[in-house]
Amino acid sequence: TAGGPLRGKVTDKRDGTYEVHFKSVPSLKCMLSVTIGGHHVVGSPVEVKVAKPLDIKKMNKIQKEIKIGGECYAVAFGSDGMLYAANHNTKEILVINRADQIVRRFKNDCDEVHGITFSKSGNIVISDYSNQVINIYTPTGQLVRQFGGQGSKQGQLSGPIGVAVNEKGHLFIADRDNQRISVFTEDGQFLRCFGSRGSGTGHFAGPWQLCISPDGLVYI
Repeated sequence: TAGGPLRGKVTDKRDGTYEVHFKSVPSLKCMLSVTIGGHHVVGSPVEVKVAKPLDIKKMNKIQKEIKIGGECYAVAFGSDGMLYAANHNTKEILVINRADQIVRRFKNDCDEVHGITFSKSGNIVISDYSNQVINIYTPTGQLVRQFGGQGSKQGQLSGPIGVAVNEKGHLFIADRDNQRISVFTEDGQFLRCFGSRGSGTGHFAGPWQLCISPDGLVYI
């Protein structure tokens, strides 16, 4: 940096890659040099952009509020940058742009939406807690398919809430009342489930929401 060298920490990931951690003042230009035996590796030195750290105190305050005319139980951002919000009172999915304007809406045929995500093909995946099904819509609101149904057998659901998609395009459903996570293809084909009622490792007591990290780990 303009102020001189910075101390850093290098971590060997043991897969042929390394992580470099260091602290700097935001807005300063940093040049990262990587040398072995005093010689620069290919691409070194390289200019590094130092991001501004998050202000946790400011994050505790509401930055903006979008009124949708009803209760909202689930939201998700689409690849188009739009915010998709489920209006519980009107049984609609509202599509909101970056200017906080509702640009379109469509009926979702669901009684109680608790989860929204997007499939690898770009379709909208919605969990209907009351009807025990998963509905898949096109971005314009056309129903593509529905699967699930009340029950505890494989492929059936009981109180589906959270939904998430992994890199393979598989749908992970928080099957709350069955105390498990059920996994389907986008076509609705049941693949597997895991978890059961209990308080020990691998057990659930009403799994509600879940997400999948870039490395494929499922957080519940």
